[in-house]
Amino acid sequence: MVGTTLSQAIPLAASFILSRLYSPEDFGTLFIIVSAISIFGILCTGRYELAILLPREDEEAINLTALSIILAFLSSCVLLAVVHFFNTQITEMLNEPSISPWLYVIPLSVFFVGIYQSLTYYTNRKKHYKNLVTARVCDSTSNSGSRIGAGYAGFGAGGLIGGNIIGQVVGFGLLGFFLLRKEGPVYKRISWQKIKEQAKRYSNHPRHLIAGQLFNTLAYQAPNLLLPSITFFTTGLVGHLGFANRIVRTPIMAVSNAFSDVFKQQASEEFANTGSCKRIFFSTIKKLLLISVLPFLVFFAVAPFVFGFLFGQEWEIAGQFARIMTIPFFLGFTLSPVSSVFYIINKTQAYLVLQIMLFAMIVASIFVAPHFIQDSYWIVGCLSASYSTFYLIMTAVMLSFKEIRK
Repeated sequence: MVGTTLSQAIPLAASFILSRLYSPEDFGTLFIIVSAISIFGILCTGRYELAILLPREDEEAINLTALSIILAFLSSCVLLAVVHFFNTQITEMLNEPSISPWLYVIPLSVFFVGIYQSLTYYTNRKKHYKNLVTARVCDSTSNSGSRIGAGYAGFGAGGLIGGNIIGQVVGFGLLGFFLLRKEGPVYKRISWQKIKEQAKRYSNHPRHLIAGQLFNTLAYQAPNLLLPSITFFTTGLVGHLGFANRIVRTPIMAVSNAFSDVFKQQASEEFANTGSCKRIFFSTIKKLLLISVLPFLVFFAVAPFVFGFLFGQEWEIAGQFARIMTIPFFLGFTLSPVSSVFYIINKTQAYLVLQIMLFAMIVASIFVAPHFIQDSYWIVGCLSASYSTFYLIMTAVMLSFKEIRK
C-alpha cells in the first residue's frame, strides 16, 4: 500500500514543477497521445495477461506471458502501419496537425505497455511484491525526473511524452531483471506449442473481457481524443481539462481504491455466506459520503484559486474545469468502490451495457453540444452532466439487484 501510494504521489508532487515548465498546449499533446495508448493498451494483449494468475503450473503461466508479449508486438506492428499510411487523415480528423510526428510514439508505447502488463501479472503470481513496488516507484521517479530535466532543457511536449516512455522502459526493464535473477532463464520453458495451447485454453479472455474494459477506457479517454475535433476547443484547453482530471483524480483514486479493496473482500465473503451484499454495500457508501461531502463542497468553492496559486496563474482555467467536474468527481469517489458488486454477483452483462451507454453519452456531448453553444465551459459542463447521469443510473441499477435489496 505504501509503495503504491508513493508511486502515485511522486508524479502528483512533480506536477507543481511541471506546470511551470510546460504549457497547457504541451500537456494537451501529451494527453491526446496517452489517451490513444490507454485505449490500444486494452486491446494489444487480448487480455491474456489477466489469465497469468490462473494456471496451476508456472510453465503454463510463463507461456501465457510470452503469448501476451507476442500479441502486443503484433498489435504494435499493425498500429505502426496505420499511423504511417493514415497519418494525415488521423491528424485532420483530430483537427491537430502538430501531433503528426508524435503519432509514431503510440505503437512503440503500446508495445511497452503490453510487456509491462504481462510481467506485472507474472511477478504478482510469484508473489514478488517488493519487486513490483520497486518497479512502480522507479517508473514514477524516472518518468517525473526525466520530464523535469527535459522541461528545463526546453524540449516542450517531447519532454512529457519521452518521460512517459522512459518510465515504461525502466518499469518493465526492472521487472525483467528481477524475474531473471529470481527464476533463472525462464524463456527456456517457452515453446510455440505451449503458447498455442494456452491461447486456445483461455480464448474466452479476449472474447469476454475486452469489451467492458474497452468501453470504460473509451468513455474516460474519448474527450482528450475527440475534443480537438471541435474547432474552438484547442489543444491547450485539452491540456487544462486533462491536467484538472490528473490532479484531482490521483488522490481520489488512491483513497477510493483502498475502500474498493476492502469492499471486494467483505462483499465477496458476505455474498458467499448470505447470498446478499446489502450490509457492506450501504455501510461503505455511508462511510464514503461522510468523509467526502464537506471536502468536495470546499473544493467547489476554491478550485480555480487553488489551481492558480499552486500551479501558476495560467492554470486557472484548469481550476474552472475542475470546479465544473466536481459532481462527477464526488459521485465517482462515492460509488466507484462499490461498483465491483457487478462482478461479485455476476452481473457483468449489465456492467457492459452501462459502459456502452456512458461512451455514447460522452460522444453525444462532444459532437451534439457544439451545435447549440460554442463555449468550452459549456462543453465541459455537458461532459460533467453525462458522467454524473451515468453514476446515478449505475446506482439505480445496483439498487435494483435483489442481492443488494434483500
